[in-house]
This record gives sequence, C-alpha cells and structure tokens, in this order.
Amino acid sequence: RFNPKVSSYKQTILEQKIDTIDGKYPIILRNGAVNYKEIAISGLISFYMDNDYFFWNKENIIDNSIFTTDLSHENFTRERKFRDEVVEWLNNGEPKLFRSPAEGNIIIRLMNVSITPNE
Repeated sequence: RFNPKVSSYKQTILEQKIDTIDGKYPIILRNGAVNYKEIAISGLISFYMDNDYFFWNKENIIDNSIFTTDLSHENFTRERKFRDEVVEWLNNGEPKLFRSPAEGNIIIRLMNVSITPNE
C-alpha cells in the first residue's frame, strides 16, 4: 500500500550451451517446460496499512486511542510487532496475489524476503 515498486522483471528460461570438441557450432539445449518470471518487489511496511486488521486485531495494538506518527516507544513496538507478523506471512511458502497497475494480477511465490530499516 505504501510506496510499492517493482524494480526488475526478468523472464527465466533454462538454456544450456555445450561446446563440441573441434566443432564449429555449439549445441544449445532448452528446457521448454520452464518459463517463469522473476520480479523484485519493494515497499514500505507499516501498521497503518492494515485497516482491515488482517495481520492483527484491535486487541493486539498496545494503545488503541493513540494513533500518531510521533516517534515514541509505543509506535516502535507496534511497528516491530506488525513487521514481524508481515514477514512471517510473506515467508510462509504459500502463493500470493500481487496486484500491479502496470503488470496486472500476478500469482507469485516469494523467496528470500529481506527487510531494510527505514529511518
């Protein structure tokens, strides 16, 4: 929801080149059954994005009455707990639906999820 970005889009086809002994032309083999795409997705994870309480319910939020962007202990704790829930969901191995205005709807399987702190 916040700052989503697809930075690269690569189609993967398995091919192998075999150089022949004393031959002028190499042999090229292609696995025709493999044709998948690799995309790099990035975005900002914040507990403010969960309006429908998908990752947590209202009881999990430390202080429901205070929703502020001030840097305080409660916000750090909320963000950390929410981020841990989101990363656990991203790494659960199930397929996800990625909705992109440019690429359309794509069923994806996430691998090697990493997070970078944002000051």
